Amino acid sequence: MKTFFHFILASIVILIAVGCSQAIPGVRATGSPPSNQPGAEGQAGGTTFSRPEGGGMAQGRQGGTFAPGKVEGTPMAGRPNITPGSGRQAGTPLPGRPFGVEPTIQVTPAPPPTTIALPFPVPSTSQKSLSPSWVVRQVRSIVFDQPAGLAVGQDGTLWVTNIGNNRIYHLDGSGNSLGWWGGSSVIIDSARPESGLFNEPWAIAIGSDRTLYVADTWNHRVQKFNLDGVVLLDWGLPGLEKRPNQMFTPRGVAVNAQGVVFVSDAGNQRIVAYTSIGKYLGETAGAGSQPGQLDEPAGLWVNEEGKVFVADAWNRRVQVFSFQSDGKFLSEKSWQVDGWTMKSLEYRPYLCGSNGKLYLTDPEQNRVMIYSPQGEKLKVLDLNAAGVYPNGKATGIACDSEGGVWVSLMSANALVYLRPE
Repeated sequence: MKTFFHFILASIVILIAVGCSQAIPGVRATGSPPSNQPGAEGQAGGTTFSRPEGGGMAQGRQGGTFAPGKVEGTPMAGRPNITPGSGRQAGTPLPGRPFGVEPTIQVTPAPPPTTIALPFPVPSTSQKSLSPSWVVRQVRSIVFDQPAGLAVGQDGTLWVTNIGNNRIYHLDGSGNSLGWWGGSSVIIDSARPESGLFNEPWAIAIGSDRTLYVADTWNHRVQKFNLDGVVLLDWGLPGLEKRPNQMFTPRGVAVNAQGVVFVSDAGNQRIVAYTSIGKYLGETAGAGSQPGQLDEPAGLWVNEEGKVFVADAWNRRVQVFSFQSDGKFLSEKSWQVDGWTMKSLEYRPYLCGSNGKLYLTDPEQNRVMIYSPQGEKLKVLDLNAAGVYPNGKATGIACDSEGGVWVSLMSANALVYLRPE
């Protein structure tokens, strides 16, 4: 079924390799329109996808005709409105310019942090080492529209991707909005989407050089920004032939200490490694259930030793790779996950690590599972049972330096912060 699904998607996307840089195929630096196009004007035709009533997943991801969408809120200070038809919606920020503070966006007051005893069984061997009580802080903001990817900066601030309105939000440690950038741009008539705009950005990561990498999922590319929201470059062309410069629905992104960027190329069932400027380095073995193979990879996390942890979603396992200097991936271990039971086309699991523990989201069951790096199940934090946004679809996750985790609840348009008491 999923092979047919990917085939149908691929048949709609017109695979014309446009916008290639001179040095690296599929890479485009900011400010450089595709060589065979008259410029950025008209690339997206001033249109975007429309979302069905009731908060469903975004439509129009496969190209074709799109209904004009509405960007909520007001433009940031110092940014002019853009004339409709320029490939951007009026009122959205310009790519390539620093984002600013948007005072009209405020966080909806949330209940004060509460301590709840999560009555979940854990193995007797770990009962003494884990506290049964966790502090839960709920953050629900009017800015959220299907929050997905999360990343915590060195200063403790949080970056959040929203797939519903195609924005990146920057929040302080309490969940207050510091600013945003983005807007909608999609592939229409084979025209490459505009840099700095998105079509369902599912994941985000922060590099050691203090740059941000965003998996622009349904534009089939990765975009790179500085921390002020200035787009630096993007790379990736849509395709299912598994060429080095191709991607199809990248779902995850992570960066190691050396600046190697790892991307979950879900549609091509692989993890691909790139340099920080988008040069291809290597990839995993391909689709399947054998060691080293993947089936719908989603979340990625790289530990201090450089090991790459992959949420191998439809194989229902975590797989751990080491990345070799020659570009090869070596599968070191894997373990089955007590979850991820549904092959959902709407939600994907993500993971992060901190203080010797690995945290996995389980969207369909709205919970966070805690494992050791060796695959021992330690604890399950069931948000449904705890009464924390029941059926909120816990999806994105990011660990901070204090031992806490941020979790995005896509269907609840909310975030929660969890930490052991």
